[in-house]
Amino acid sequence: MGATLIFLGILVFSAHLFAMIFSKKKIPDVLLLLLIGVLIGPIFKLVSPSDFGAVGGVFTSITLIVILFEGGTGISISDLKNSWKPTAMLTFTGFFVAAFVVAGVCMSFGMNFLDSITLGAILGGTSSAVVIPLAQHLKLSNTTKTSLILESAITDVLCIVFALAFIDAARMGANLNVGKIAGNVIASFVLATFLGFASAMIWASLLQKIRSLRNSMFLTPAYLFIIYGLAEVLGYSGAIASLSFGITIANMEYFNFKFLENIKKIKT
Repeated sequence: MGATLIFLGILVFSAHLFAMIFSKKKIPDVLLLLLIGVLIGPIFKLVSPSDFGAVGGVFTSITLIVILFEGGTGISISDLKNSWKPTAMLTFTGFFVAAFVVAGVCMSFGMNFLDSITLGAILGGTSSAVVIPLAQHLKLSNTTKTSLILESAITDVLCIVFALAFIDAARMGANLNVGKIAGNVIASFVLATFLGFASAMIWASLLQKIRSLRNSMFLTPAYLFIIYGLAEVLGYSGAIASLSFGITIANMEYFNFKFLENIKKIKT
């Protein structure tokens, strides 16, 4: 435990150091952190995924929640309106092309179709944990940055939904139910987005009272963890709910609700 805490402390300091290096040398800090992971894992075998136990999954989920929320707070409604078309084209074209290319390569090596397309679905998306920090640090237009953030979050959901659908089909020996897959994708996106939006509205209405509490700065992350967990328990996408929550919180001036008038006056 002591060695683990020392390593985590060094990792946090390293992350800040790499961020400073990026600001001066333009070397992405995420790539340097990935390099550390490759060195201590596959190359030198110092740690393995099993060493983290159940805490490893929790730690990665918390990291993803924070990244998606921070990425959402940097997206404006106007950027969202301008970027939804290129986002949709980039997301679905990139995901399906990558999935079918991987599936084709696997089939050429003798794998059956369902196993091949399952692996293709798993590898077809980009990682929001990598893409979002890079997009935020690089000098990109707002439309491009918004498209990349949304694409990475959406493909995370597509990977999970399609991979699970293919695994179920392979396990039961049944044909693919296209309607069920489409329904799961739509439900995961739409309901998770609504959950994040509604939760942000509730939080905004309580924000003035919450700020009077001691150490209230920690309450928003705690509330966000609850939203993510609730979305996952209900079978929706916690990632999309977190992103929707961040976007809504950062764009309260676009919503004309009476209970938000005091918040808007304070902002102005």
